[in-house]
Amino acid sequence: MKNIYITAAILFALITFSSCEKFLETPMPTNSLATKTAFSSKTTIDGMMNQMYITFVNNVAITTSFIMEAYADNSYNPTSSSTAQTNGDLLPWPSAGWNQLYRAIYLANTMLEGLPEANAVGLTQTIRDQYIAAALTVRSMAYFQLVRFYGDVPLLLTSDVEANKFVARTPKAEIYTKIETDLKQAITLLPATLGAKYYITNKYIPEAILANVYLTQGKWTDAEAAATDIIGSGKFQLVNVADVFLQTSAETIMATGYTQYANDKALKAAVPGAYGCLPAGSSKLSLETSFPSLSESLVTSFETGDLRRTNWTIVSNAGGYSNPLNRVFCYKYKYNTGFDANVNIPVGREEDQKFMRLAEMFLVRAEARASKTSPDLTGAAADLNLIRNRAGLVNTTAVTQSALVDAIIKERRVELFYEGFSRWCDLVRTNRADAVLGAIPYKASNWKSHMKLFPIPIAEIQKNPELTQNPGYN
Repeated sequence: MKNIYITAAILFALITFSSCEKFLETPMPTNSLATKTAFSSKTTIDGMMNQMYITFVNNVAITTSFIMEAYADNSYNPTSSSTAQTNGDLLPWPSAGWNQLYRAIYLANTMLEGLPEANAVGLTQTIRDQYIAAALTVRSMAYFQLVRFYGDVPLLLTSDVEANKFVARTPKAEIYTKIETDLKQAITLLPATLGAKYYITNKYIPEAILANVYLTQGKWTDAEAAATDIIGSGKFQLVNVADVFLQTSAETIMATGYTQYANDKALKAAVPGAYGCLPAGSSKLSLETSFPSLSESLVTSFETGDLRRTNWTIVSNAGGYSNPLNRVFCYKYKYNTGFDANVNIPVGREEDQKFMRLAEMFLVRAEARASKTSPDLTGAAADLNLIRNRAGLVNTTAVTQSALVDAIIKERRVELFYEGFSRWCDLVRTNRADAVLGAIPYKASNWKSHMKLFPIPIAEIQKNPELTQNPGYN
């Protein structure tokens, strides 16, 4: 069992934390004097902002995580050399997840403390507002991840290490209130004009996060309004299934570039490809035993004729395994020169990992419309059908409120698999985790209801006596 934990921790570290440690050129200030000095230089401020973005991309806005797919019911590879993929429900969430989310919060707090009074030459009010909005968004998203994974967590709003040492867990309702307040402020500070897609430069990025925050809390009217503002802006359009993950995709609300950075100074200077997806041209036999295949239940969730099954998955069985349903892999990102330097990426087919995209906003609005006290079933079905029709499917046959919500949750699964932690979070927030995960043969004997929240890292509890453990892990 010890080897299982080690494997999971190593895999998680490789996926999410490999490049942030290399960014050492602009260390964050550690005292008030250093902070004042740092914020007197526009070059230094830019460097600190870029450091915050790198941490955001690698550790907060995680766009592909096969371990989280294994925790849920989207990934299962019984032939894998990694036991992390075959019994993800047994694995403790590595402490690095907690630590790196709080690292992002620390970086954001530092920017929020220094930017308002910064007097650096070249720091215009427009740039100052954008940077403050970005820091608010980064901090909000980090806390959104924390409360979804751990429940109540310490709410730290300062970069003062001493003040943050011994802080007790804050009720998640209070944290959600702070998240909403900060995202609303970020929205007011940012323009509606789209800027560089790798950075938080327009109001629709924090608004898309806010739509998901509302959805998670069951604030249906607010979720609908936020999603509607993004959809109605006309800034983004649904594109063909085959083109969704291209750099040129008009569906992109925010992209995070790639996971394997060749140069931490710029988010765009990276090795193409998303870790955890089976890329073209690589050694399939080797990757089949280290990458997770899609679970049979996910594979069979695709309806006949679904273009996402054709374009976003790939069958690979170089090892000659007996069950072809265990040999279907995620293929949303098709090129990875990190695995095979000889792969040729066709001109115009360069890819980006997507943090937020328009299709998700249609599904957010569909669920919100269907779930309201006075549901708009016609509007919900219309939003759902846009996504289904784009995938080559006919309109939904669901007509009742419960049937339509079920259809939307199913659609989210086949549309958003391997994007962020959407499936795991959907199962938890809709109270389906026990029924779904408890019924899976390879999870049933080990699944316990308390696993919907991850354990607070023991090392953190030992350092901070004010922290308490989540139930079931004592």
